[in-house]
Amino acid sequence: EIPVETMRAKAFAACQWLNHLQARVPAGKTLLRVNLDETPICLFQGHGSGNIFLAKSTTTAQNVPRWTRRAYLTHVAFVCDNPEIQFVLPQVIIANERTLPASQLATVRALCAPNVRVLRAKSAWVNEHIIGQLIRWLAAALRPYVPAFQPLLLFDAAPQHLGPAVWRACSAVRIWPILVPAKLTWLLQVLDTHVFAAYKVFLQKAYQETRVCTDNGHVGVAELLASVQAAIKTIIEARHWTGAFDQNGFSAGQASVSNRVLQELNVVAPV
Repeated sequence: EIPVETMRAKAFAACQWLNHLQARVPAGKTLLRVNLDETPICLFQGHGSGNIFLAKSTTTAQNVPRWTRRAYLTHVAFVCDNPEIQFVLPQVIIANERTLPASQLATVRALCAPNVRVLRAKSAWVNEHIIGQLIRWLAAALRPYVPAFQPLLLFDAAPQHLGPAVWRACSAVRIWPILVPAKLTWLLQVLDTHVFAAYKVFLQKAYQETRVCTDNGHVGVAELLASVQAAIKTIIEARHWTGAFDQNGFSAGQASVSNRVLQELNVVAPV
């Protein structure tokens, strides 16, 4: 919780940054707004409280190993304001060495769509060097569109996003960066305000549908990734996010900022 005056100052700074970059877009090009953020994906997509039974029973319905409930993948997601370009943006899944054995990596990768990449690392958590690599992958995916678009990448102020490797990567591939202010991602970051909640709901349903089709109720990493890809295709790639960027204030002049943002910032006119 931060004072509304601080929230407003941070939001105004981000809007000024956006407007400054908008004014610098070369003639003949359109600003392409992209948002990057990561979200954890638990290997067990069940509810922590368990199931409710109508009768007492000493029979265990299902044993779920504790490590499965504590093991996570990381999905580094990209969304943009152009539906046609959205399909080529990289979606990166990171697993640690224990969760994804080296013997399974090639099989898992072969099952993924061209824009879905699976990384195996010592940790499933991202760092500045991984983010820098992802920015280079984003630039490679956008290369055919550069003659018509100037990419703008929004990301939050998490420490792993602020290292020198991240800024050098943006500079090297001519992607303009802009920070979503710290402690305001719940209000201003597109992936947090419009995407991840629906994505997680769909993912859990897809996971449960996969689970009931197995003989023992166990869903492996490959099956979980199939559910993740279904969520990517149905939520991230099939929906349009232009309005989300506009509503959160990341449009020229903030003309379409949402009433919710205005109310939270305690302003009565366009930002």
